[in-house]
Amino acid sequence: MGKRRKTAGPRLADDPHGWLVDVLQREEQHSVKAQRAVSALTGFEYIAGTEQGASTNRPFDHKAKDDSIRIDTKTQQAGLLDVKQEKLGKQFTAWARADKKFIPVQLVLDSLTNSWYVVPGIPRKTLGLDPLATDFDPTDPLSPFKIADGCLDDLLDKAVFLALQVKVLAAFSCLLAEKEVIMKVIDADYQLYLKSTAEDLAENPELMQAIAANEDAMRTIAANENAMRALAANDKAMRALAANDDAMRAIAANDDAMLKLLGPELFEAWKKTRLS
Repeated sequence: MGKRRKTAGPRLADDPHGWLVDVLQREEQHSVKAQRAVSALTGFEYIAGTEQGASTNRPFDHKAKDDSIRIDTKTQQAGLLDVKQEKLGKQFTAWARADKKFIPVQLVLDSLTNSWYVVPGIPRKTLGLDPLATDFDPTDPLSPFKIADGCLDDLLDKAVFLALQVKVLAAFSCLLAEKEVIMKVIDADYQLYLKSTAEDLAENPELMQAIAANEDAMRTIAANENAMRALAANDKAMRALAANDDAMRAIAANDDAMLKLLGPELFEAWKKTRLS
């Protein structure tokens, strides 16, 4: 007798809950299962590992079909949303490179409070996850709010899965309705991030050297008008750039970067000296 052919499991497109049940019963990391749960709950495209304008190291892991929302799925254990500075920078870069068109969202599953939370924006600091905060707050639009109780194993129950799906999509609809106020605060945070980064560069020559040695980092900075403007507005950062041959070579190789850094008149003067 020949070997029995293995029966294919449910497909995500056809049976999201059946597909997720199959995933949850495998030996996978908790964080990976959480990402798969978001795929099933939202129907969003899985984009982890793809180029997002900020390297392929997962600034976000899902995006809506119209790219109106991008999600970073996080699993936490202490009732806090821990913010990694490296991820913060990549998310801001991806958002800026997409012309600030999508709403960045952190979708958090916290085991201490046994709850799911939506956190609009790109947090710049650790945030508390309050299980009593259950509504979007237009006066503090980037604050976390709880959308449901539960853990991943609860999603084995189809009724629980469908109820959470409704709550997730309803929360996202709320964010889209409040997009203007959300994006205004995100942009203000982005400007603070750029200013802080310029100050860090000015105070840390080792950091400047490391960035100058990284071609991807230099291309990202050179292509970002706001980043170049923040550097140009910081005297210490400009002195640090001027003292770093690798950084200046990388920027000088990019006319757009030099134009942003010097302004139109100085840029034309610089071009003449380069051609002479």
